[in-house]
Amino acid sequence: MSAAGRRGARPRPPRGWTAGARATEVACWLFALHLLPLGAGASRGAATVDGAENATPAWPLALPSRFLTSNFMEYRGGRFHAGVDLKTDSQTGFPVVAAEAGWIDELRATPDGYGRMVVVRTAAGRRYLYAHLDRFADRLRGLVEAQQRREGRYRVTLRFGPGELPVARGEVIGLSGQSGTLGPHVHLEVRDASGQALDPLRCGFAVPDTFPPRILRVMALPVAPRSRIEGGIAVRAVADSGGLTDELPALAVRGPVAFAAEMVEFSDIRRHRLTPATVQVWLDGVEVFAADNHALPLTIQSHLRLEWLEIGERRAQWLGLSEADAVPGRRGGAWSALGEGLAPGRHRVQLAARDAAGNSATASWWLDVSGLAVGDSLAPRQDGSTATPAWSPDPLGRRLPDVGKGPRLLTPFLELEETDRGTAALPLLREARTDPTPGWVRLVLPPASGLPLLDTAVVYIAPDTIAEREAIEAGASQGLSDPGAAAWLVTPRWPATGPVPVPWPGAAPAGESRDAVYVQDETGAWTWSGRLEPPPADAGDATWTLPLRGSGRFAIWRDEIPPCIGAGPALGAVRRLAPRQRGGVSLPRWEILDVSLTDEGAGVDQGSIAALLDGRPLIVEPDPPRARVLVELPDSLRAGPHELELRVADRCGNEARRRLALTCGEG
Repeated sequence: MSAAGRRGARPRPPRGWTAGARATEVACWLFALHLLPLGAGASRGAATVDGAENATPAWPLALPSRFLTSNFMEYRGGRFHAGVDLKTDSQTGFPVVAAEAGWIDELRATPDGYGRMVVVRTAAGRRYLYAHLDRFADRLRGLVEAQQRREGRYRVTLRFGPGELPVARGEVIGLSGQSGTLGPHVHLEVRDASGQALDPLRCGFAVPDTFPPRILRVMALPVAPRSRIEGGIAVRAVADSGGLTDELPALAVRGPVAFAAEMVEFSDIRRHRLTPATVQVWLDGVEVFAADNHALPLTIQSHLRLEWLEIGERRAQWLGLSEADAVPGRRGGAWSALGEGLAPGRHRVQLAARDAAGNSATASWWLDVSGLAVGDSLAPRQDGSTATPAWSPDPLGRRLPDVGKGPRLLTPFLELEETDRGTAALPLLREARTDPTPGWVRLVLPPASGLPLLDTAVVYIAPDTIAEREAIEAGASQGLSDPGAAAWLVTPRWPATGPVPVPWPGAAPAGESRDAVYVQDETGAWTWSGRLEPPPADAGDATWTLPLRGSGRFAIWRDEIPPCIGAGPALGAVRRLAPRQRGGVSLPRWEILDVSLTDEGAGVDQGSIAALLDGRPLIVEPDPPRARVLVELPDSLRAGPHELELRVADRCGNEARRRLALTCGEG
């Protein structure tokens, strides 16, 4: 099989590539491009913003500009972004309208994820999903609230059949908000009849865009101990924060080498960082890799783990294709990282990144590939250059804490050790019984073992201890006490679709319900990670396991302090508001109460939140991104004194309750 790859055709690279980025357009002219007409219309029995029948889907928001804060298949922690995020100028409450006529397929209210969500389905089978709403349209809100009362909780999902809840094109289905997310915006998804997510920018929701992507950094990573890049075994990179120019310095390599790139796309003058829609790589004029983000089966969102290099805060897209990757629009293979690497000689690499509007950025470089045996020196590059290479060493990797001898760095492919003679390299996937790493147990976890792994993963495990000073600080800042066993679990690459059980090297917890495992973040704070799992009853040993979600320093702590419930409105005063509507959606008659819910230890158990108003159950909205609960009083509530009781528990079962005396009166 050729190095050009295993999938798809091999078109030639485009002619006439331009060097550098295009000149930025005049700001006022660009703003004019973003202006869009505000349609008005009427739909019998429903509020509309644009009621005209048209083959083009209605834009969801009636705003004077169209800006994106995120785009399709952008990087998210462990998954792809399945839609686009529409900017609402950091405000909530804008009417959101249906793109096409059809019926309500699904309604959902959750404190996380999509928040308040509406799915509209058309007769042709297409679905439009609108998430993070602040409020449902009146007829939809009534259905959701009735279901919440029946189930006695905020989190509910309702589904409907064809024609059961018809919707007109341009009908207002809710108001924009920030439910389930950090900031105000509307998340829009388009799904085909099979349920696969499509790029909304290619489905009638394109935005004006004259800004090309930028290639910020290109990295070359040694794949095997025999690999060499500019004579060494370290990762090398060439970078420019303003975007790399088309022609990069030549690079001398030997053996298998992998490439990755950090790229960014801007679609408008607000300069929100997006991801390019298409990435292609050519080797000597033949396409060897392509990724076109046009469609995403939602069942394989986690395949992002195969396409992105993720180490600490570093994120880069691999410029080669994994065998296990099943995302549509992918072609090619691992081209430069296979076997012995590329054939000796000089090779031309060309990289192009394009956005959905067709703007592109390009970078090209020569690879001087040596066929020398291991131990030989690399010959000078063919251009005769002897200057310090512009591809500089890049400290990419996870450093193992020094529990044994000598510092060690884990890259996605190698374990590097600094010695008196330089840097020694070991293959990451070597057999566990050979070349032991002092002080560490190394696990090789293949995907065929029944674990939620897309590819082989390696985990380094070492016991650790919590110093007295750390225990004092954790107690003072987070209320954590009685630290138990601690451990380091380090992995340079984590191609997992869920938590993977790995052996816990320290003593098992005492069995107290308030004992749990926490992971330390970069600030030194401890965050709930879960509980150790006991061994099966018929197991021959007593090894407990930790459901691992990624690298970190872990420890067992005890949390016996309940959450803190805030005092609510000043003096308990709640104003009655005049009857109001926005876009045909009725607004609350009473001020919505904002009550803080905090827990610095295990964290609030969102499912435990409950409320009573004058002794009767009241559904309230958990808002975990802002550490609070939102209380909407019934429109029919009479003015006068009332009592609100809130109950909550943390993840360790510590309970708290508070009674708030309210005085409800006219505003």
